[in-house]
Amino acid sequence: MNSAKIREYFYFGPKYPKRDPVTESDFQKLPGLSWLPSRIPVRDALATFIPKDGELKKKLTPSSYEQRWRPEDGGGVRLLVPYDGGSFDSGIFHIEAGAWDRTTCDWCNTRIPAMTLCYVTKHDPYIALCENCYRKHVVNKVGLARAVLWRIKKWRGLAAAA
Repeated sequence: MNSAKIREYFYFGPKYPKRDPVTESDFQKLPGLSWLPSRIPVRDALATFIPKDGELKKKLTPSSYEQRWRPEDGGGVRLLVPYDGGSFDSGIFHIEAGAWDRTTCDWCNTRIPAMTLCYVTKHDPYIALCENCYRKHVVNKVGLARAVLWRIKKWRGLAAAA
């Protein structure tokens, strides 16, 4: 399998979703989900290089809905997978400290740098939104006053805010 085929097979972006496809109707439900402000930290990553015309069997790839396949100069692909301390094949992967330095908005695919304010769902399905998409698809749909009131009630621990 050449590197273009590898990228096509494993690329996780708008054409090839990183988890079950999120449809337009799913995003209509965004205002009804529970949201938390978040700052995604820098994390370690498992890394490997797949040479041009090389192959990596999917079953050898650590399970994660987030993966980055980056074409390298001269051919080949560099694969990064977030690492949270689990076991891995050290003959294929090595740990790169701090290499996982961003996440991606699940609506617009904007890169969200580590420690930048974003919003994530409190419960499954896990969705991460940049500030702009959160404002556009959540706050503007429920109204600013209602969103602020909801947050105050939730902060105060009132049952109606759950």
